[in-house]
Amino acid sequence: MRLAHAVSGLALLGSLVFVTGPVQAAPFTFLQPGFTQAVFAVSPSFLGGLAIAPDGDICADNCSFSGSPMWRFDFQSTVIVNATQIHPQVAGSPFPSNLGCGLCNHPSGDLYSNTGNGVIRVSAANGAVLGGPFGPGGDALGICVDPQTGDLVYVRSDGAIEVVDQSLTTASVLSTVTQGDFIDGISFDPTGNYLFLSNRSPVFQLTILTRAGALVQNVPLVSEPDGIAFNSPLNFVVTNNTDGTMTRFDFPGNNFNVPPIVSLFASGGFRGDLAQVSTDGCVYLTQDETRYDNNVVTSQNSVVVICGNFTPVAARKSTWGQLKAKYR
Repeated sequence: MRLAHAVSGLALLGSLVFVTGPVQAAPFTFLQPGFTQAVFAVSPSFLGGLAIAPDGDICADNCSFSGSPMWRFDFQSTVIVNATQIHPQVAGSPFPSNLGCGLCNHPSGDLYSNTGNGVIRVSAANGAVLGGPFGPGGDALGICVDPQTGDLVYVRSDGAIEVVDQSLTTASVLSTVTQGDFIDGISFDPTGNYLFLSNRSPVFQLTILTRAGALVQNVPLVSEPDGIAFNSPLNFVVTNNTDGTMTRFDFPGNNFNVPPIVSLFASGGFRGDLAQVSTDGCVYLTQDETRYDNNVVTSQNSVVVICGNFTPVAARKSTWGQLKAKYR
């Protein structure tokens, strides 16, 4: 700021500097009030799916049909890059793996990924493949844990929805309602009674199914949806969109059978991909560019974190998962 007239006394100038301070940019130029946002991590490669490691580290992949490495960003430490606190990769990251694009964490402590060859299970520590691929070939995108059973639900290559158990030994069809559609991110609501799908084709819409696979409703959208996250305290859902926006869905009475109120949750970001909510009440999502706090914009991909009582969809631990965790 340039002063129009000379000011006598450095105290006034000092107070002006203290009050104005540095201008801090944000990943989204608009975000609904009551929420915070920040760049969490950056990568020179395209980032698609995300999962949460047992210690809170953020795991990500390069959004391939298979063969993607696993990136792991350290939740416990930061470095300063372009005046921004960035969480660095852990030693050895990115780890060789066989990930697809869709990625999710399981109460057992392992991660699961949707690949073109089916579902795989990998170690959250280093991406090592522990099982699979198993089940019909996937579209390499949507995958999530059923919070009532611990099973893995994923999108097949034909758009139908498949279920496999966590030990990757049984598979069955959940729904053919979306067969032929282009389905991206999927997530159960925290109760596990409804399955939400980002439906990108033949039209942009949020598709809601019962846990038995029956259609509840399609909510038409202007933006192309990708990642999905829930905020149970405030009874709304958000999608991370491919046009640099996020959409909010408020369901009256938290009733997913009635049409929601649709509003703009965030805008002015970059192409968005998948999303995951951690136990810290924050949603982590990927974007294909980075805007640092000093307003420097780069072509690096970024993990963005938005906080404000978001709800992780946590499954109960099965006996298999409890025993596995005990003897790891």
